[in-house]
Formats: sequence, C-alpha cells, structure tokens
Amino acid sequence: MANILYESCSTGGGSFVLLQYTGGAKAIATSFTPSTGHSLVSLSLYLYKRGSPGEITVEIYASGTGASADKPTGAVLATTTFEGNDLPLAGSVAWLTDIDFATVATLVAGIKYVIVMTGGDTNTTNYVAWRYTTADVYAGGKRSFSNDGTTFFVQNTHDNWFKEYGSSVQSSGSQLHYSKALVAAGGNALWYESPSGTMVVFADSDATLNTVSAKCDMVEALEKVFVVNETTLKVADFGNVSIVTTDLGTNPPDYHTVLTGGTSGAKMVVDYITNLDDGEACTIYGSRTTTETFASGETVTGTDDDDNAISFAISAAETAGPFWYDWTTFGNAAGDDTTFGALPDSASLICLYRGRVVIAGDPDYPNQWYMSRQVNPWDMAVTSVDAQAAVAGQDSDAGKLGDVVVALIPYKDDYLVFGCANSMWLLSGDPRSNGELSEFDLTTGIYGKKSWCFDKVGNLYFWGNNGLYQTALPGAPVCISQLPLPKLIGDEAANASTHSITMGYDAERNGVLVCITKLSDGSNSNYFYSIMSGGFFPESYPVECGVYSMFFYEALDATYRKLVLGSFDGYLRYLNEATKNDNAGASGATAISSHVTFGPLMIASDAKREGKLTGMIPITGGGESGGSETDSDTLTCKIFTAKSADSILEKMYANSTPVFSRTVQTPGRSRTNILRHKLRGVYTGIHLSNDVVGESWALDQIILDGIKAGRLK
Repeated sequence: MANILYESCSTGGGSFVLLQYTGGAKAIATSFTPSTGHSLVSLSLYLYKRGSPGEITVEIYASGTGASADKPTGAVLATTTFEGNDLPLAGSVAWLTDIDFATVATLVAGIKYVIVMTGGDTNTTNYVAWRYTTADVYAGGKRSFSNDGTTFFVQNTHDNWFKEYGSSVQSSGSQLHYSKALVAAGGNALWYESPSGTMVVFADSDATLNTVSAKCDMVEALEKVFVVNETTLKVADFGNVSIVTTDLGTNPPDYHTVLTGGTSGAKMVVDYITNLDDGEACTIYGSRTTTETFASGETVTGTDDDDNAISFAISAAETAGPFWYDWTTFGNAAGDDTTFGALPDSASLICLYRGRVVIAGDPDYPNQWYMSRQVNPWDMAVTSVDAQAAVAGQDSDAGKLGDVVVALIPYKDDYLVFGCANSMWLLSGDPRSNGELSEFDLTTGIYGKKSWCFDKVGNLYFWGNNGLYQTALPGAPVCISQLPLPKLIGDEAANASTHSITMGYDAERNGVLVCITKLSDGSNSNYFYSIMSGGFFPESYPVECGVYSMFFYEALDATYRKLVLGSFDGYLRYLNEATKNDNAGASGATAISSHVTFGPLMIASDAKREGKLTGMIPITGGGESGGSETDSDTLTCKIFTAKSADSILEKMYANSTPVFSRTVQTPGRSRTNILRHKLRGVYTGIHLSNDVVGESWALDQIILDGIKAGRLK
C-alpha cells in the first residue's frame, strides 16, 4: 500500500538554515502535529549540500510542553540516516524523498513531534542546508536549532519545509492501525503518555482539577477523554483541530456539518462548537479530512441539516490539538442555551455504553443517572423522542425512590450494571429501544466506583457486602470469599469515608487484585485472587505504594502492557517479576517480605497418639547451580509442633518460638538442607520466608517423613 502524506510545509518564501559546526548549527529541527494518528514511515526534506557533509542522521522525538514546546524531549522514537554527499549542490536544491525509517514510530493525533537533523562530519565547508520560511505558514509546528546539540532555540515565525508520510495500516499485517496513549489524573492535573512510557501534563490542565479532596472519574470516547470531577466537567480532545470566528452568522453549523475553507480548500467535519448565537464569537472543533489547513481570514462555508447556507470568516489560522476545554452541551459554553439540554451541575461517575456517555454521582440527585445521545456526547436533550435520543433514569421498583448509584459497570454493548449502595441493577440493551432494567441483586451493594473488574472471559468481580463476588452476566452474583475468608469484611473494617477499594484484572497472572487503601496515609491491605487455583493471597505494600486506582493498559508496546497501579505518592507502578524489591519512590528500594505456611499437618495418622517428625527435605526452585533456570535465593525455615491444630495456627501466625529453625541453602536439592532432628507432637506446621533486599525465592516441594510415637497424654 502506498504511503499517505499526512503533514507538510512546502509553501512560503524564505532562506536556508545551515547544518555545520561553526557559524551555523550543530542540530536543526522542526516540529509538526499529526491531525490523524498513524505510523510514521518516511520523510521528504528540501535540501542542498556544500562540499562533502558525509552521513546525516534524522531522528524523531516527542515535543516538550510549556517553555519546552517545539523542542525535542525524551527518548528517540525513530531514527535513520542518509548520505549527505548525494544531495544536489547549491543552486540545484531538491526534495530528498527517500528518508525511510526501519523502525516505524506510532504517532498520536494532536500530539506534537520534532524532526531533528544532525551530522557528524559537517563543518563550515561541508554542510547541508534546509529551506525554511520567514513566516508562520504551518500552524502545527516551529523551526528550531541547537549550537551544542542539546539546548534548542525556537524560531516562532519560521517553519522548515518537510513532508511527512505514513501508513494507516500496521506494517506487520493488514489490521487497521490505531494509536494509544495512557491518560491519568493526579496532582490536580491531567497527564498523558508522550512518548511511550513517559507521562507529561496535558496542556492547560494544570490546577484545573481537584484530585485531592473531590471525587474524579473519566472515560475515553470518540478520540477524547471526558472527565467528571464533581462540579468540574472537562474534555481532553486528542482528535480535533479548531478554528475561531468573531461572528458565526445567522446559520450556525450543526453536529457533523462539513465546512470548507474558501481559500485553502480545507474541509472539517464539525464535532463541537462553543456558541450558537448570531453575532457572537465562537470556537469550532472538528476533524479535518484534508491535508490542507484552514487559513486566517478566509471564508468558511457549508450547509446545515435544514439546507441553510453557512458562511462566516475565521479570524485566525487553524489550531492543532490536543485541547482542554469545558464539557457543555453543543453551543452552550455560556450556559444560557437549552437547545441540546444540559449536563448536571455535579458528577463523579462516568462510563461509555452503547455509544452513550453515561454520568451519575450528582450529590443533589444521587439516585439519578444520565445518558447522552448515541455517539453524540454534546446532546443531553431528554425531551427528544427518537431511538437515539438522550435519556435519564433511576434504579427502583415503580413508585419507589431509587438507590444511591455508586458505580457504573458497562459490559460491551450488552449490559450496564448500576452498582448501588444496597442493591445492584442490570440494564439489558438500550433504554430508548426496548431495553429492560431489572433487579440484579437486592441482597448486596457495591463498595465503591472502581471496586469491580472483568476477567478475560467476561466474568464480573466486585466487592460487596460480604466480600468478593463473581458472576457471568446476566447471572446472579455469588460470594466467592465467604468460605475461604469468612471474616474478611470484619477483619478489614473498611469504611468508604476513610478507605478506597480498587480492583483490577491482571492478564499476565490471570487473577484479580483487590487493594484496600487508607485514604489519609496510604496504609494498605491487599489480596490477589488466583483464578486458576481459586486461592486468595494476602499482600501489603509500602505506604508510598498504596493503590488508589488500577487499569490494565493494553499498550501497543508490549513493554508497557501491564496492570498499572496509581499510588499514594503519585507514582504509576506495575508488578514486575524481574525486580526483587518494591520501588517506594523517594524512599528507595524496599525489601519484599514474603512467606508461606504449610499446616496444620498431622504427623502420624492417629490423632490419639503423638507423632515424630523424622525427616524433612525442602527443595527450592532453580534446578542446580549453573543451569539455565533462575535460582532461588536462601530462605528461612521454621518448624512448629503442638498437640492441637489451633495451636499450630496460632504459632505460625505469631511466627515465634519454633521448635526448630534453619536457613535453607539453594538452589535445588541439597544435602545440607535435610532435617534429621526428631521433633515430637501431634501436629506440625512449617513457615518459609525471606525478607532480604534484592532476593527472591521459589519452592519446588517439601518431603516429610513421620512415624507414630507415644500415646498422647
């Protein structure tokens, strides 16, 4: 498939910037902003040479933000070289069209990137010249240069000539290509991933959110992230460009109207506008479908849904995203228009279901939920009667006040579970088209907004009144923790005003992680439920690592395809089996204290008699020294004996006064680890542990030998 021209600057008079060490620049660069996500494949640059400049390197970086905007930052995303000696001489300047990248870089729509050119052999007589404009003709970037290869200076009114080509199809197959970026809220701002593995503050979002004392939730929809932060409702728009006008005219554009620039020929599909009033200033956001961009001062035309002619002049050149703006209904930024309804004054819950953005959590109406029009988050007019119109409702039997909505749990486009304080309700299908709202469970509610997750086969897990529940929708939920952990709720004593309970499915380990964290200090108590074994494994983390949020990130780069944990200290973390310490942020590496107990075990088969433990052989993981398997580190073995099973449990829980203790050497099976002491009792218990920084351990098996001893007295 032929590559597609995505971004370019190839007009505007100017001069040439020289790539040379003395008198010119050691590095020259230009930034650009893709309006459509794609894979970068190649570049064309307008160049000439003097002398023999040698091999030239071209690299792609993410752009910095704020004072570092239009300057390269972070790791190299893609790199290639070309032979500078093959360029035309001065006077024969031409496009170099075969600057191909062996490693394809994934570019996200609305995210700015920087093309950087350097040359190891260039000097005052052997150099490369790159054409630039002396006017700001490309709205998505700026020219910059560096005299030392590190510090870049931006030329705000200059743009280098370039053409950027890519593919909307992955190079490894025929699947439709798309881009992904992790988005997180914290520190009273919105953050996003740029480049892969690096989080930066979303432009203009700093200090606009309250993530410390107000409830916050968000959802991805239609190339945007919608954020509800109680009375603050915001949109992070990754997919659109914007144009502005001081007078929208008599006929404002409708949702999805196509606008055309009279001079540039650029076309835009309207997504959202801030004002519907004639004679008023307005910002219009939309998806540009052409490589041409809208120019300042040109007249934009179109036809609305009623065949009325649209015509207005724009007062500035098109602006590339991403954008951060208030979430209102279409044309209602001033809050005085009711054409498309209105959003609630406050919200703290949000999800996407059947193309509708669903919100709840208004403290004045805690039992109420609201759904936007299908595939139109700007329309909340519940008075419309068509099958795709917005809708509002509550969860209750007829004539009763609905329960308080605590969580919104969508499952594909099939079901939406309303998790309430004391009950669970299930919406099947669409509420505007024969959908059915029914009682899901009236004996339990859900703890919190993120106290749930789905596994890989679609089973729902949630934390309810008696512990951890499981169900396959639309089946009734069953408490799976009540038998193995009957006192779980009482032992944890978690309160919604003081603790968060967050859950996530870990696809790498095929289990559910439940994190119970105290809001004030990060102290925590956690459980990993193994779906394969059905076992519960208690865990606790350093207070810095106390988990407040959880999300399994299906990243394009497998390096970051992890269960991401948002922590008390503001870090984003993941579970890494290759690391032998906990990363406690500013506190540094913290030893992982791990243990396992076996027992109570009856030494002899007759409980009326004491038994004698005559031998024990622990075999650790890792095979033998020098093999290919990872070797276990040493561990501490403690053995307890008692006359009753309860006494064994108490002793192992206290982990004190064992009858025998030894350091088990590793790896594998070792003669030095064989226990030959004869230990007497009816029951025995074994405690294995390690709490040394930088160490981990694994157990293959334990072999025990026991015989009958004297009669129990």
